[in-house]
Amino acid sequence: MSRTLHIEAAGLSSRGRAHTDNQDAFAVFPELGLFVVADGIGGRPAGGVASALALAAVRAALGGDARAPASLLLRAAVEEANQRILATAEGDPAKSGMGATFTGALMRGERVAIAHVGDSRAYLLHARRLDRLTEDHILANDGIWGALDLAERAKLADCRHRLTRALGIVETVEVDVGLVTPQEGDVLLLCTDGLTAALSEREIACILLEHGEPDDAAARLMVRATEKGAEDDATAVVVRWGAQGQSHGRA
Repeated sequence: MSRTLHIEAAGLSSRGRAHTDNQDAFAVFPELGLFVVADGIGGRPAGGVASALALAAVRAALGGDARAPASLLLRAAVEEANQRILATAEGDPAKSGMGATFTGALMRGERVAIAHVGDSRAYLLHARRLDRLTEDHILANDGIWGALDLAERAKLADCRHRLTRALGIVETVEVDVGLVTPQEGDVLLLCTDGLTAALSEREIACILLEHGEPDDAAARLMVRATEKGAEDDATAVVVRWGAQGQSHGRA
């Protein structure tokens, strides 16, 4: 990232119409270069507890050696979040089986590390093109699914979106980590599956292109998801890189 670039960021969350409470959580910490979305699973209220725990644990874990590479820092923080969720569930039977998806970004210097577990997503809008940076950890994307014949897939059709990875499910979590180098005008979107189930990637790209300010973009994404009848909770964190002196939202 050039020294002449700065970031503006905003996040919003909206309860899905099928829910009585919102189990999503998000964090916008521009002073740390940290941006996160998490989607709680495992029933209410435990799902909301798990997503909140994931954010708090990652925030706390990043208080260590800031000189380490962002990818290593973020991976270790997500692994710590997994342990905290497991420990909390073990100590409270009412929270047994709770977990959370996690998609987060950590900026260090010119590069941004993206860590991902579950089916929340990260996108990068660059030169009017929206690229997905993460792959959903669901049965339909697993090698097991690819090995099934058509008849077997038909029997399991209702399970094809079942998560194959999440925080708080197993002792050792596998975290996907990647790196991007944003340029001026680029926009990073972190979002939960409630948003992507309601809006197509084309609709999302159009909103990000039409609304340059991150707070406006996040608000419009939530409004549009509600208009489309989003069943699940929807959350979006929007981060934009601009030249110094430009105003494109509030961090």
